[in-house]
Amino acid sequence: MTAKKPQSKSTTNSIPRSWGRARLRGKVAVVTGGSRGIGYAIAQDLARRGAMLVVADLANAEDAAARLRATGAEAAGLRADVAVEADAAAMVDG
Repeated sequence: MTAKKPQSKSTTNSIPRSWGRARLRGKVAVVTGGSRGIGYAIAQDLARRGAMLVVADLANAEDAAARLRATGAEAAGLRADVAVEADAAAMVDG
C-alpha cells in the first residue's frame, strides 16, 4: 500500500484558469507597498495575468516598475504614502 502524496497548497496551482491572463487584460491594478516583498510578488502575479500596474510605495517604486517592465509588463512607479490623503488621491486621479 502506498501513501497518497499530499496536494500542494501553492497559490499558482490552485488558481482557476478563468482567472488567467485575459481576465485582467485592460485593467489597472494599484499595488501599495509594491516595491518589495509581498507587495512586489503581488505585482508580479498581477502582471502575469495581464494587468497594467501602478506600483506605489514610499521608496523604490519606479525601480520596481522598471523591473516589471523588463519582463514585458506595463507598469508605472509612484512615490506615495497611503496615510497622506493627497498621495492616495494621486494614485487614482493620476
